[in-house]
Amino acid sequence: MVDFQNILFPVALTDISAVIPPYVATVASRFGAKLHLLHVLRRFDWFLLKFLNQFLAQIKADGRFETIYNRWFRETDWYRFAR
Repeated sequence: MVDFQNILFPVALTDISAVIPPYVATVASRFGAKLHLLHVLRRFDWFLLKFLNQFLAQIKADGRFETIYNRWFRETDWYRFAR
């Protein structure tokens, strides 16, 4: 059997990218692997990159990032819905 220690999963601003991560997280959980999400941008899309960086800074500052992180990455209650 293959022993996965890390899984790198690219996501983009598409409908399918919002659906697949819970399934990838389930696979990572079953193998005891760490899941790393990589947001993919179009080359030279500086406007979107600037927007995302500002948005991340804003939600980190107001505490929403921690809430989202705790809900989807620290807690595993949602796994049962992905199986």
